[in-house]
Amino acid sequence: MPAPAMYPGNKTLLNNFEGKEIRAYSQKINGFQHLYGSALVCFELGAEFATLLFAANEFAEYTFDYDGVRAEDLLDRRKDLINNRLGRRLGSRLRAVCYGSEAEQRLIRLCVEAMESSNEFLPHFIDQRVLKEPDEAKLGCPFLPKRNLFNYICKPQKIKDIGSIFSKS
Repeated sequence: MPAPAMYPGNKTLLNNFEGKEIRAYSQKINGFQHLYGSALVCFELGAEFATLLFAANEFAEYTFDYDGVRAEDLLDRRKDLINNRLGRRLGSRLRAVCYGSEAEQRLIRLCVEAMESSNEFLPHFIDQRVLKEPDEAKLGCPFLPKRNLFNYICKPQKIKDIGSIFSKS
């Protein structure tokens, strides 16, 4: 299907979840993966472990980003961390009141509802709300460099901070 108006270039597909039609595209699906993954790990193993596991995921992405860390990568990283935070909140909330066989379906439902209606869920890294959130350290991923070895070898210019991405003329 055509791209959503706010996120040009992202072809979409329609999916049915419990009788409700959901429009999805690659960035939104990635956001849901972070949301649900964090919620599930938090529900099963606790918020601290979920924070560490998904921080390790961002470190792995940073390390193995073979074309260097670009501005889009920094924005996507922040989007992922914001969706991870929301997932941990949902997982913690459900962990306090639910267990057993119904928990998985309730967790999926909570995450789909958050993806479709929460102002905290970020469906794309170009969403301007990415810039209004705290830095990566406050989002659970401290000490993550803005550049990796591939940047130093191939792209010597340096990005000072996420805000500088949009201030260039």
